[in-house]
Amino acid sequence: MALTPDQITAELTARLDGLHADEDTVAAARLVAEAVRFLNYATAGGAGLSYPATAYAVTGELASAPARLGRFPARELAAGRLGDDFGGDPADAVARADDSLATAVEAAFTMADAFGAAQNSLASLHQADGRTAARRLAPRAGAAA
Repeated sequence: MALTPDQITAELTARLDGLHADEDTVAAARLVAEAVRFLNYATAGGAGLSYPATAYAVTGELASAPARLGRFPARELAAGRLGDDFGGDPADAVARADDSLATAVEAAFTMADAFGAAQNSLASLHQADGRTAARRLAPRAGAAA
């Protein structure tokens, strides 16, 4: 049985404090990339983006994503779990990675601001063909509005 995106979200949320393995961590990153791909397909033809409220909800959800990013190499270094293949101090590589991740997080927050601005621009839209929205889409609890 295939899971819906909402079911996948619920499953992942239920496992936040669960047992984690390296394979799960890599799979989660792969899932992020595939979710972006899925979103591109879902919004391409109209069936997955038939109401202005949908675009409003999508931009709101995307605006909340950067706040969930972490800079994990420093945590791993502090826990003593990192070494360097060449015998150097792993702190040097972690510092470089942390700088790069800080740049990525900064760019992600810039992107979040842009999604928020896009959401605000969409707030007053309605169906032009006389149809009424079958439902109002609201952001999930805890999501940025």
